[in-house]
Amino acid sequence: MVASLRSRCIPLNGDDLKAHAITRSALTSLLALTCVLALATSSTGVEGGDVAEPQLPVSEEEFVAGAMEVGGLSEADARDAFHDPDVVLTVPVEVVAEDTVESETVESPSTAAAFRGCTLTARRDYNNVFGHRLFRLTVEKYWQGNGSTVRNVSHDWSQSTTSFARVVGWRYYGLTESVDEYRSWRGIARGRHYSARSARWTAGPESRTLQARMMTRADGSWTTDRGDGKCW
Repeated sequence: MVASLRSRCIPLNGDDLKAHAITRSALTSLLALTCVLALATSSTGVEGGDVAEPQLPVSEEEFVAGAMEVGGLSEADARDAFHDPDVVLTVPVEVVAEDTVESETVESPSTAAAFRGCTLTARRDYNNVFGHRLFRLTVEKYWQGNGSTVRNVSHDWSQSTTSFARVVGWRYYGLTESVDEYRSWRGIARGRHYSARSARWTAGPESRTLQARMMTRADGSWTTDRGDGKCW
């Protein structure tokens, strides 16, 4: 069974675990080059030597709102960035979150209540104003449950930074949070499991953090910082 939940925290109008594959890297580089060429084209042929501003897919007010809430800029800095073609594409203005699950039946004939397994994958992206990804955190969590007890919890995680983001100064700083703990649920000591991963990126004095928090339970239900669902 496969299910998914997608959410966006900023409604702008406008990959996981293999993010460093050659094909995806080439596509990312092409996107970055396209942005640079587009800006260069829009900056030529203007009388008096003035630099033309890039045609953005959102209004100034929408950009400012996203740059303040997601990018961490002040209103004045956000407005300055909107009119600066060298800066506007480097500002994170949107967080895109996706949670997907896939469940399986676990062979355990010796137990009274059969266990089932589930993999929950959480992807968290920072995007710029054109919807181009700057960086991503991916966390994959596997657990088994039989309705009352959680067992065999494991994690895998990765980060990726696009070529464009690196060119404009963004660098992966490191994992800043790693939490794994069983918790009681319905009076059972290991009835659920909580985990969290947070990763940080920096560009000079600026820093941004992507976070994935997961609560998974013995009955196959789960909750993240972006949504909830059930594996079986």
